[in-house]
Amino acid sequence: MFTCINRVTIPHFFTGRSLFEAREYHSKTHHWSVFIGANVLLEFFWQTLVSAPVFVAWYYPIGLAANGDASLSTAERGGASFVLIWLFVLWAFSALFDHVDMAMDISVLFYWLVLVLCGVLATPDQLPKF
Repeated sequence: MFTCINRVTIPHFFTGRSLFEAREYHSKTHHWSVFIGANVLLEFFWQTLVSAPVFVAWYYPIGLAANGDASLSTAERGGASFVLIWLFVLWAFSALFDHVDMAMDISVLFYWLVLVLCGVLATPDQLPKF
């Protein structure tokens, strides 16, 4: 699901960035930070709507809501998990790249790195010890 979301949102951002660089940047209508800030604020709303069902479909079926401990309550664990999922689907880092294909490929790379290093594809005894 994450890669599908990025394949839809990142190209729209790059189209808007191209328009900004062609029109507003040279006319000094507004600063580039305003453009990035407006895009990120707009995506906060939409990415929150996407993150909520992803969180519910992942957090509750695997049983994380049922096992809290003294150091981290279930509410704190749920909040931290939601924030991490929310940050994961936020595509704002794509502004660092010049080409849309590179931004999408890097986002897919981050997605696969998270899968490989979180223990989903590797069992705990296969993970390196720190």
